[in-house]
Amino acid sequence: MDFDSALEIAGSFGPAQLMLVIFAGFMSAYNGWHAYIVVFVGLDIDFSCADGPGVSKYPFQNNSALDKCDESCQKLIFEDDTGSIYKDYVLVCNNQQILATVSTSAYWSAFLISTLTCGSISEKFGRKWPSAILVFLQFFSTLATTFAPDIYSYIAMRFVSGFCSISSYLVMLILTENVSKQYVPKLEITNQLMFVIGQIACVLSAFVFEESWRKQFLTLALPLIPFMFFQVFLLPESARWLESVGRINEAEYNLKWIAKYNGNPTKAINLTKPDSESSLLLREEHESSKQKDDSFNQKYQKETGTSLKMSVLDLFRTLHSCVLTAVNMLAWFACSMVYFGLIFNVKKIHGNLYLNSLLLSLVDVPSWFVSKSINRWGRKTVFYIALFVASAFCAGVPFIGGSVQIVFAMAGKCLATACYSILFVHCPEQFPSSMRNAGMSLCSAASKIALILTPFVLKMNLGGPFSGDTTPFEIFSFAGCFAGVTVCLFGVETKDKPTVETIEDYEHLASPRRKTLDEHDSL
Repeated sequence: MDFDSALEIAGSFGPAQLMLVIFAGFMSAYNGWHAYIVVFVGLDIDFSCADGPGVSKYPFQNNSALDKCDESCQKLIFEDDTGSIYKDYVLVCNNQQILATVSTSAYWSAFLISTLTCGSISEKFGRKWPSAILVFLQFFSTLATTFAPDIYSYIAMRFVSGFCSISSYLVMLILTENVSKQYVPKLEITNQLMFVIGQIACVLSAFVFEESWRKQFLTLALPLIPFMFFQVFLLPESARWLESVGRINEAEYNLKWIAKYNGNPTKAINLTKPDSESSLLLREEHESSKQKDDSFNQKYQKETGTSLKMSVLDLFRTLHSCVLTAVNMLAWFACSMVYFGLIFNVKKIHGNLYLNSLLLSLVDVPSWFVSKSINRWGRKTVFYIALFVASAFCAGVPFIGGSVQIVFAMAGKCLATACYSILFVHCPEQFPSSMRNAGMSLCSAASKIALILTPFVLKMNLGGPFSGDTTPFEIFSFAGCFAGVTVCLFGVETKDKPTVETIEDYEHLASPRRKTLDEHDSL
């Protein structure tokens, strides 16, 4: 029998898959905690500078006038006991505060590298053991961050942690490949909610250990100890991956394990096993056909100037497909800037830091109701309107006084989260089946590039009406508005449209003449 039939017998969703949901949810929450912790360990603390031993002092608020402190300061006096890498590593003179910004960007730079490389690794070596190795390295790097003696070792450990964060994707992959496809959308929503829970855990940890950022990292590392044990001894390999690479007996064993925990009979599970002779013939036939395909492709390319083999460059083959691909990448870029810009800049919002951070985490939950409206109003329309409004709220934050600031920030982040959820539905519907993974990887890379740049944007000061704390909010807002305009003008609607199967379908979808052609085909 084929794999889907065997999975149906084992149980499409039961106690075995519920255990996998717990594993995947834990890793998603853990990554939410890891991403959010920089808000609290990298706080700019007001300080004073003493001219001499007990003589006098003058304030440098929010690390201003740093070019003077190295000449006249004999002692730095920080205004409160809040733990921060700025204070422990004395990142206040000679523009050293930029190193704290580099540490945040290093985390997301490593995440980008792992996103581009770990996909092929998991296809070759499976999901379980690569994720187990990454989780162990993440535990080691997080624990080592606790004892980092200087800012450079801190940056190195944050880089390692960022690279290992892809482990949550591999654990989620094990889950989605061991359930029926009908459950995958609900599981992805659950995964997003667990990311929010991770952010809330980060806020609570920062509040309890406000005086020590090292204890915050130690608290972050400890939950991985029991998880590593359960991952090695309880987390199964993806049965679907085992079946796809020809390890039929192991795939069958894992399916029987699922059936056992789901309380279903195991004897009926019997995956189709090709015999050794037929396997050899199939392999020879595959190699022969591959050589013929390569030869034909070279001849076809020489005569026509185009290739039959697909690559990511095919998404940019024509002007219209190039524009559509760029629009999708820009949408991901802008969403990341608005979403994480509001998170990272929460310290500049009026009110209690911890309460504001908690509120900004909780607003991700109602955003789900906004994203559900795409089933009625369409993906494109809901997306660009939500992004416009989110950008408007983001732009208004620094100009609104008092407690209303957090209301604007919450509204902006809620809508930015909804935009993120819409992109996870809208973009896969646009890319052709053969290039869907490549297209989504491009969009993910654009998102990570925005995250790499965001910490530097937070330090920008354009002067004039956009001086001080105003600059970052306006840059995030501009990015969101610009992306909204491009999606409105050049984006496409995919609601109730047929699946895009080939690169030609994608180019047809991207063409401004698609409506005329569709009407012609219907006649």
